Amino acid sequence: MTDTISRPRLTLLAGCVVTGTLGSLHAFSVFLVPLESNFEASRSSISLVYSLALVTLTVMVLVGHRLYGLVSPATLAALACIGAALGLVLAGAYDSLLGLYVGYGVLFGAANGVGYGFVLQLVAQAVPTAPGMAMGLVTAVYAAGSIAFAKFYAMLLVNYSPAETMFAMAAVMLLTSVIVWLLLTASGARYRAASNDAQTGVAGQSTLVFRMWLGYGTGAAAGLMAIGHATAIVMDRGGTPAMMVAGVMTIGAGNALGGVLAGYLADKIPPRVTLAVLPGLSCVALVCLTLVVDAAVAVGVLASIGFCYGAIIAVYPAAVAAVFGLEYAPRVYGRVFTAWGLAGLLAPWLAGVIYDQTLTYSVAILVAATLGLVSAALGMSLPQIRGGKTPI
Repeated sequence: MTDTISRPRLTLLAGCVVTGTLGSLHAFSVFLVPLESNFEASRSSISLVYSLALVTLTVMVLVGHRLYGLVSPATLAALACIGAALGLVLAGAYDSLLGLYVGYGVLFGAANGVGYGFVLQLVAQAVPTAPGMAMGLVTAVYAAGSIAFAKFYAMLLVNYSPAETMFAMAAVMLLTSVIVWLLLTASGARYRAASNDAQTGVAGQSTLVFRMWLGYGTGAAAGLMAIGHATAIVMDRGGTPAMMVAGVMTIGAGNALGGVLAGYLADKIPPRVTLAVLPGLSCVALVCLTLVVDAAVAVGVLASIGFCYGAIIAVYPAAVAAVFGLEYAPRVYGRVFTAWGLAGLLAPWLAGVIYDQTLTYSVAILVAATLGLVSAALGMSLPQIRGGKTPI
């Protein structure tokens, strides 16, 4: 298999198309109230659908490196989109909680993990001179997709049922599969799987992998503890419903912007610097949030926290590639990414538990700031390596 990528820009465009549509998974909150009414179900039982999707997404990023080289990039990316479409069809067709759990939670979540994890590594290989920029861009588009499709869902739900809305999204995913197959076929993209020797070498770096895992988890959790309760935090500061919506939108915009900027900087600055500075800035922003009493100012601070969070989740895959090399990256990042899945499940819940006990968000936010500080310290502990080399 040749290592030549004939048209890297087409590969990068295809990666953005994949992550942009798969990012719709994270717009699930739009369905919460309609599904509660439709099934006369509790908030927790409906929320479990999204939690299950996060678990299956994380698992597939972890094991995905075993799949990436089995078929051509065009075929695998298209199959991921088709799998997502089938999950949405199943979730809508069965019109039941079980259908949602299996279709949205398992199939859509698994397809998301395969598609996102694969194109993240593919675009890095396609643009070896600037892998951080490529990874940051597809990660930012992934975040932007959740915002765009939240609006898409909201518009459809005015006149259509949740099931019909999911059918419409399934049609979008099928169209995406065709577009992506054409783009990757035209690009001549090839995926370079890791050799057995490379996989053996990674096994000898478990301590370094664990430090990156813990740094990613604490950094992501720091942001998610605030982001997961953004509307409530704004309301707690006396914000209007319009301000609450603005808070969510600005966080999403900050998330996407942070991903692009962090990806660019990842190619210019040693990993230990970016992985220390970004969670450090998140810590500062979180401390400021505890001091804010005005709702409008709180929206602005939350946007900065969203920016830091978006930057952190974009820079970690780039940092893994820089520290371990592009050949090692898929396997190592699969392990490190499990920290994001754990943070996504536990951080918002933990903030809610602390709020229930204290009746204020100040304590939860200070806990989040502490996690950011831990992440910054772990970032500083990484080897002094600039992209493209491995310490193994």
